[in-house]
Amino acid sequence: PAALAAALGRAMPYWQRHLDAVVLTSPDARRIPGQVAALARYRAAVALAPPAASRAAAFAEWRRLLAEWRTPVRIAHPGTRLDIGGARLTVLAADGAGVLLRLEHGTTCAVLGHSAGPIAPAFAAGLRPCALLAFPWERDPRDPLIEALHPRHIVLTDGYRGDEPVELTYLERAVGGARLYHERIDGTVEWVSDGRRCWVVPSQS
Repeated sequence: PAALAAALGRAMPYWQRHLDAVVLTSPDARRIPGQVAALARYRAAVALAPPAASRAAAFAEWRRLLAEWRTPVRIAHPGTRLDIGGARLTVLAADGAGVLLRLEHGTTCAVLGHSAGPIAPAFAAGLRPCALLAFPWERDPRDPLIEALHPRHIVLTDGYRGDEPVELTYLERAVGGARLYHERIDGTVEWVSDGRRCWVVPSQS
């Protein structure tokens, strides 16, 4: 909660109390508390919830705060789309493990797969290339998703827990020559787009 509150404080003016959207990629107990803290302070125009619900008290509080703000909640199903301030967020896949998202702004895009489980090669083959991919550290980067997207940048995240974490060095994860980022090395990693070009800005370099 404190980390998310600090990140929002750095990114937004102190007087702004409105979020275009809140996206809960997984109902696990590690993600919900941060959003609960944010929703106690910020009103979201729309919320996207994973298809799997949770019996945790934090999830109930998440839903209560959204109801208090009168924020409509949409369930993430493949093909679900949100228009967010000129950008488009599309659900590519959703299951009990998490949600795979594509964020597009103009001709640029990023795929957020930090909570999604492995996907079938046939499904991955139908995806269009993307400049940036958020991908779990514990997953093997020799993955159909990375092969299909050909990302120039891969942000390695700690948002997924696997039964058998892959044992590869940092450099071995740079599949296809992608530039790697991780918050423990690069600090906060920001993806910036003007609709025609996009780039990655780490807080530490």
